[in-house]
Amino acid sequence: MTETVTTEEQVIDPIFFEKMLLKLLFVNEDVRDKVYPHLKPELFDVFEHQNIVQDFLAYKEKYEKFAKVSELKLYSKDKEVFETLLDVMKIDETEFNSSQLLDEVESFFKEKLIWNDINAMVDALKEDVDKAADLPDKMRDSFSFSFDTSVGLDFIDDFDTLYEAIHNHDKTVSSGIKIIDQIIDGGFHEKSITLFLAGTNVGKTLVQCAFGCNALLANKNVLYITFEEDEKKISKRFVSNLLDIEINDLKLVSREKLKAKHDKIKKQVSEKLIIKEYPEGTISANHIRNLLKELEMKKKFKPDIVFVDYIGCMNPNGKVNTNINSNDTLRLVTGQVRALGMEFGFPVISAMQANRGGINSSELDLTDAADSIGQAFKADAIFSITQTDELKEAGLYNCKLIKSRFGLNSYKFSMGVDVPKMRLFDWDDDNIELSSTPKPPPGVQKDIVDDAAVKMVKSGMKDNKDVKRKKLMGLNFK
Repeated sequence: MTETVTTEEQVIDPIFFEKMLLKLLFVNEDVRDKVYPHLKPELFDVFEHQNIVQDFLAYKEKYEKFAKVSELKLYSKDKEVFETLLDVMKIDETEFNSSQLLDEVESFFKEKLIWNDINAMVDALKEDVDKAADLPDKMRDSFSFSFDTSVGLDFIDDFDTLYEAIHNHDKTVSSGIKIIDQIIDGGFHEKSITLFLAGTNVGKTLVQCAFGCNALLANKNVLYITFEEDEKKISKRFVSNLLDIEINDLKLVSREKLKAKHDKIKKQVSEKLIIKEYPEGTISANHIRNLLKELEMKKKFKPDIVFVDYIGCMNPNGKVNTNINSNDTLRLVTGQVRALGMEFGFPVISAMQANRGGINSSELDLTDAADSIGQAFKADAIFSITQTDELKEAGLYNCKLIKSRFGLNSYKFSMGVDVPKMRLFDWDDDNIELSSTPKPPPGVQKDIVDDAAVKMVKSGMKDNKDVKRKKLMGLNFK
């Protein structure tokens, strides 16, 4: 096919693209099938073109098939409209580069869809704001419109794609905790959502901040969305972790010393941490989508991982349906947040609140979720975290992988926690071994830690923790 490009006047003339789109409806089945669900007369500027589309749609509805040009001649009541169609059909699309032409027509149609959505939103806002509730979703569909004709993987005939699917791993962001990365196949996976189930005051925010610090130190862009604590309080947690200063001692550190430590971190970290605060119950996944686009536009920032602290504080997209219960509502919100990860290609990390029956338990399961069991259905991985008085004194979490789409399930392990410095670390990580039939690594808690184990842990806890933290985080502040 020739590489000839049309004249500049034709390229910039939107009427040319209207004509080309009309012709493609009759000569290109792939384009027609993509355009048809969105096709409306008002998307076209020329009156005759609107009538062609109107007749095209009416013929399809009446005869349940797409009209040929000759068939539309018999159906159309307006001679001028049909003559316009004949002129459209005379356009020789073979003189253009086919890929370039399809790209240009696709962009033209997408712009028309978006403009139509904007006008519909303006009209709805003039009448009743509630009528515009579902329009952001329609506009998102318009933005994502494409002539892509892929219909999926042919398991029998497409061996090369099948082989790549087997051997190409998902992109992951390391948790910074060796045992967690091992049992979920490398870390937090792109296009997935991982939840941490814990009771009140166990440390759901601490866990998320610690993983956020680990990701930042691994030079990943981190977005942290907070509802229950404001931006400044969350930033203090990150400061304490990253600068190796207990959170209650931050006020005692001089400006000069704090600045010196901060400068060291700036040299070590090449990416960014953005913390954004919202009031509880005021935003949906669409608000986060808008934030992502605004951050990209204003700060050239694209997150590698997103923390939502936590999803139970969000609303569904669009107008809230008062007829559905809280379980279905939270399942819907979780699915919409997970869809963000799929759309933008990052992992999402959030938390779940344990119910009253699970608050004092030494081990949690999915039935202990307070907010919604439906939320668990949407998650790709769920970890439970508990801490008895003995474990709290020893500086340990009892953890269990209770759901995973990445391999192991029902796997128990211990994780060290340094509350004053908002940190997590592997417990006895040097001896962790996994096999196809996993055996609990040293340090795994079964039901409860016995007194002898607690005394042993406590005796060497502080020195051991300091060594492990600095080794894990790559810090050596004097």
